[in-house]
Amino acid sequence: MSDKMLIDVLHENFVCGKCGACCRHGGQIRITPSEAQEIADYLDIDMSSMELFPFTAHIDDPDYLYLEVCDPCFFWDKVERTCMIHEVKPAACRGYPWMLFKDNGCLLSDIIICPSVRVDLAVVLARPVED
Repeated sequence: MSDKMLIDVLHENFVCGKCGACCRHGGQIRITPSEAQEIADYLDIDMSSMELFPFTAHIDDPDYLYLEVCDPCFFWDKVERTCMIHEVKPAACRGYPWMLFKDNGCLLSDIIICPSVRVDLAVVLARPVED
C-alpha cells in the first residue's frame, strides 16, 4: 500500500488545461502578508499602494488577507486571458482545485467550473491502489 496521501496523489497527477475557468469565475482567495509582498514586488509597486487592491483583513483570521470575491479574479487579464501574477500566485491558487482541511480532510473545489479536474479525477479513481 502506498504511503502517499490522497491529496498528494491528486496534486501530482492533476494536469491544468490552462483554460482560465478558475480565474474567470473568481472567488475569495486567502493570502499571507508575505504573498502580498511578493505580488507587490512582482508588479513593481510599493506595499502602500496595495490598498488599491481588494484585499481585506478578517478579525477571525488575522494572519491572512483575503482577496475579495471578484468575477473574474482581480488579477485576471481580460485582454490577454491570463493571470497577471501567475509566476507568484498565492498558495490558494497553486493548490487549486484540491484543498486539504485540517478537520475535514480533502475537498474537491469547483468540479463544475474546472473541466480538467473531471478528467483527472476519473483517471486517479480508476487507477488500482498501489501495494
